[in-house]
Amino acid sequence: MIFLKKYNLYIFLILIQIFLLSVSDISYAIEINENSTKTEKSIEEPSVLLEADTLTYNDTNNTIIANGSALLYYKSYTIQADKIIYNEILDSVVASGNIILTNKNKSELYAEDLELEDGLKNGFIYSAKLLLENNAKIISSKGQRIDGSVTKFDDASFTLCDECTDGTNKPLTWELKADRIIHNEIDKIIEYNNVEFILVGKSLIKIPYLSHPDMTVQRKTGFLLPTYSISNFYGNAIKLPYFYSINKNSDITFTPIITTKQGPLFNFEYRNKISENSYVNVSPSFIYQADPSDIAPGNIRFRNSLKTTAQLDINNKWNWGWDATYTSDDTFMRKYDIEGSTNYKSEIFLTGLSNKNYLSAKMVEYTNLLNESELDQPSITPLIDHDYTFAFKPLNGNLNLNSQFTSLSRNAGDEQTRLSSNLSWENRYITNQGIFFEPYIGIKADHFRTYDESDNSHYSFSRMHPKLSIKTSWPLRSASAYGNHLIEPLARLTFSGDEKSNNKILNEDSNVMNFNTLNLFEIDRSYGFDKIEGGHKFAVGINYDFEDMFGGHTSAKLGKSFHIGGLNSFDGSDWAGMDDYHSDIVASLSYNLLDAVNLDYKTKMDSRTNQITTNEFNITFNNNDSLFADMNYMEYSPTSNVLSNTKKEELSGGISLALTKDWSFNSRGTYNIEDNSVLNSLFGISYEDECLEMSLSYKEDFYVDRDIKKDKSIMFNFNLKSFSSSD
Repeated sequence: MIFLKKYNLYIFLILIQIFLLSVSDISYAIEINENSTKTEKSIEEPSVLLEADTLTYNDTNNTIIANGSALLYYKSYTIQADKIIYNEILDSVVASGNIILTNKNKSELYAEDLELEDGLKNGFIYSAKLLLENNAKIISSKGQRIDGSVTKFDDASFTLCDECTDGTNKPLTWELKADRIIHNEIDKIIEYNNVEFILVGKSLIKIPYLSHPDMTVQRKTGFLLPTYSISNFYGNAIKLPYFYSINKNSDITFTPIITTKQGPLFNFEYRNKISENSYVNVSPSFIYQADPSDIAPGNIRFRNSLKTTAQLDINNKWNWGWDATYTSDDTFMRKYDIEGSTNYKSEIFLTGLSNKNYLSAKMVEYTNLLNESELDQPSITPLIDHDYTFAFKPLNGNLNLNSQFTSLSRNAGDEQTRLSSNLSWENRYITNQGIFFEPYIGIKADHFRTYDESDNSHYSFSRMHPKLSIKTSWPLRSASAYGNHLIEPLARLTFSGDEKSNNKILNEDSNVMNFNTLNLFEIDRSYGFDKIEGGHKFAVGINYDFEDMFGGHTSAKLGKSFHIGGLNSFDGSDWAGMDDYHSDIVASLSYNLLDAVNLDYKTKMDSRTNQITTNEFNITFNNNDSLFADMNYMEYSPTSNVLSNTKKEELSGGISLALTKDWSFNSRGTYNIEDNSVLNSLFGISYEDECLEMSLSYKEDFYVDRDIKKDKSIMFNFNLKSFSSSD
């Protein structure tokens, strides 16, 4: 490759012609510096480079003709073609045959012929195909380039679908076909004149004008694709989302849902991303019901809700924010599929983190949407948690201080204020034989002040509770021709002070403890501050792991806990087998085979009656996206059901089966075995390829709660990929 000044070009061409007389089948390159002068000090990098099998220079019209595997490098552009003619004076390019034009933005243009001038800013392109981002493409018989930023395509189509390559000439899944398509690279807009939407070769709709942002735009004001559904309750419904970009950091989506029975429901979602870790989201919804229910709370006309979340940085250590939900009544959000939760909490928080020092302060309000008659949900103002790990490490162990201050109140009912602190030390030692010893020493102090509404009196109560515990395990590993084995016997001995009880203490944060293999060796299995697990206990168990030669991993756990002295109030069914002298036997088994098969089983057996009181079984199967299936079974006897004093037996699961490369069938459901009733079910069929998603599903929900009745609905979703979302 030879760098030349313009005045040496003639000599260079004569040398090339002499060289061609003796050498054939060679590739040549010419570099042209548009700004070159006769002063050597002003030599600049060349802006035009030509490469080809043969190069011919015509000094009469100042053109260079490149034939055979021709390449033109022009500023930020590259043109590849069978033949390229470059005019140095006019700064024009004429190319033909298998043209590929690319620019620095990585967009590619394929064509058979092109004529461009003025630095490739103006001209014509024939038999063109422009490739944009996200597999988008514009195919046209003729295109005109204007001012280097606008391209007009005549008799053109736009699509995100791949063209058929198997010779069957199947139509595209979808395309927008227009008399003219205009792509503005500066405004990043694609406009259509006399456009029709064609689905699988069939014209569905034709309109005189359409525009949308090109594929480089992530956030652009405009309508999003609608969805359609039909329900017993609200009739036919169509959702018409509209996205409005306020600025580069904030936007709003307005989504009216037009229903035939209840009128329009209005839903807004405002988002503002202030910085990388700071944001504000606000989502109000409301409807003025055209046909209110006869059953409360659906018998009112105006129903509304508000959900808002935020996190705002104060500095690199502190942030504050909120997560709040308001609803006009208990069933509104579930009735209109805005939010399916049956309870929520609203909070304002302040958090700080510095090395191993953490502080969280909150104001929290709980709301239950299921049962209006139960005890009022509490408000907590404040709830302050502080965790601190000391730099001082006595005996090489970790010294931690965990504290909490909380004040709980209700509109009507008992109230309680509590200050708790727990100072603990723990470490891990390993002997030369590989035996683990994990000692723990802790002391917890609490002070309560409660209000008893029944006698309109306040009570104060303090307690101090020490704990001393040691856990030991001995993992034994072995290898065989079938795989690697690990057997690990475990034991934990805990000495704890007698639990000081006071019937005036409210147990608000430790109401439920589902005893299983996950918390068998925990020092305190109550998971809260209000409740303390007193007395001395000895937990023993064994873990087994096996990694087989086929890529499977099996894990099994078995164990139980013995109460060996002291006062422990963990009695009755609420504490899931922790009463009397020893606990239930708990066990679990899991198996994973290359993430294709996953199995998980948990069980619990009453030590006194030898009866199984709990069964939880989950299995999933995934076969390279062609089949996904899962099944979940759970059975709780009255003595082990931590949520209620009734037996619960339930089966749920689903399947997603690929029928063809693009079509799939899916189904889900939940069945109550105890009541012999279906709780919910869904059946659907869906289609998905590289440019289109659509699904049709039928759903039944048999759950009943006041104005929420059994409902059947049909849902249809249609999604042109890359047009379905605003971000």
